[in-house]
Amino acid sequence: MSHDSAFRNDPTPPDPAAPTGKPARSPRRGSPLVTFVAVLALLLSGAAAVLAWRAGNLAADAVEAAENAGNAPAVPAEPTATTPPPTTAPSAEPLPTDPADPTGTGDPTLDPQTQYTEAYVEKAMKVPAACNNAVNVDFDEPQVQVDSGIAELYFEDPCGNDPPYFALRPGVRAAKAESEAVQPVACADLLAISPLAYQGREPVRQGNIYCLTSSRNDARTAGIPWRMLVMSVTAVGQDGTIALRASAWNIPS
Repeated sequence: MSHDSAFRNDPTPPDPAAPTGKPARSPRRGSPLVTFVAVLALLLSGAAAVLAWRAGNLAADAVEAAENAGNAPAVPAEPTATTPPPTTAPSAEPLPTDPADPTGTGDPTLDPQTQYTEAYVEKAMKVPAACNNAVNVDFDEPQVQVDSGIAELYFEDPCGNDPPYFALRPGVRAAKAESEAVQPVACADLLAISPLAYQGREPVRQGNIYCLTSSRNDARTAGIPWRMLVMSVTAVGQDGTIALRASAWNIPS
């Protein structure tokens, strides 16, 4: 028997644990690239955390500022000056005109075309002295010491150093004239340009002459003519008695 066959026929199997020739490599602990990636990932995650924290703080600050703004008292805005639109006065409806009273003053206009008719001429009257008492005179009749409601004027004596005076009743107009011969047309002019003051006290002196118109409203109420009058003071007695002379003309209605 040969040695070759003896080896080929050796029934003993090879040991798997036995080394096969070259020694096995030990596993590698890691390369520099892997380490760099790991570090970069760690840094990025930290930066993301910081940014998230900062964003949260900014959002909280914004919410707090909004709440403070909502709770703060509102500051009224300064008014803006505006120019108001021009106002237009409503047009008034024209009032109806009385042909006998075109001026709307209550008395019609007396002009040179007015046709007067004589009522009476140079009626003499005597006003008694009445210390601090008014004496009413009606020139429509004429008559003295009448009720004040129908009188054109009243006389009064202050009973002292002051002279007696007369004053007009409501609705009566008067003006001083130069002559007892004055006519109604001239009286109308005097009444228009130089009337006496209503309720003014006119001193009574001998020789004074006055034009008057009676109250048109009272004449209408009484159903008598509206009149133009001329009154002359012919005398003033020592006791305060006053002598008058009057003429009257009817004024057309």
